[in-house]
Amino acid sequence: MQGLIQKSGYIKSGGGAGGYAEYIATRDGVDLLNRSGQYMEYIAERPRSHGLFTNAEYADLEKTMEEVNSHTAPVWTFIYSLRREDAARLGYDSAASWRRLLLAHQAELAEAMKIPPSQFRWYAAFHDEKHHPHIHMMVWSDAPKQEGYLNPSGITAMRSALTNEIFKDELYELYKE
Repeated sequence: MQGLIQKSGYIKSGGGAGGYAEYIATRDGVDLLNRSGQYMEYIAERPRSHGLFTNAEYADLEKTMEEVNSHTAPVWTFIYSLRREDAARLGYDSAASWRRLLLAHQAELAEAMKIPPSQFRWYAAFHDEKHHPHIHMMVWSDAPKQEGYLNPSGITAMRSALTNEIFKDELYELYKE
């Protein structure tokens, strides 16, 4: 078990967060979530379709770009990556599986970043790269004065929450031994 690789960064206010959102949502290799219903299928297949997902049923790329471009505090960026073998074996080789993971742990991620869960905003996109399938995730607080805060212990808590879920069966076997 090699584990989950996490890279963290941030984009300053006015630093092009909207461009980053567009890049992760539309670059080659992005996984378009299977949408249910005719309208959602149309949205996924039309020009300017994208692979952005969030805790809402549908992620609007244009509105997201506007929101992060006008945001007055940092927008944090994360990349979570697995080896191809681990992603395939553990079922983390699609946008849908990563979305379920982030939904299940969004409160823990918010807590690690010192953002109240009700103000925690996130968007992500899955890229099915040959050797390292991964997601790009953008995070911010929607409260005007609440910027959140990320320190080394918060980074560790975020990685730990996701790692423990992804590798829970293997960790269980280790703990039994």
